[in-house]
Amino acid sequence: MMPAGAIACARFVAYSLVAEQVVPAHWAVDLDRAHFPPDAVTWLDDATHHELTQARTLGTG
Repeated sequence: MMPAGAIACARFVAYSLVAEQVVPAHWAVDLDRAHFPPDAVTWLDDATHHELTQARTLGTG
């Protein structure tokens, strides 16, 4: 079972960030899909999170 409330909240946040031009629109793709595969909604390990955060902060990701 997918955490529907968490996905709805994430959609809202993603659309808001795009609307306010905080993140580029190409980062928020396919948000309205009805179903996500079980492995699509997971927690990142610390190393991956750090790498992605650094890349996005520096504009390289």
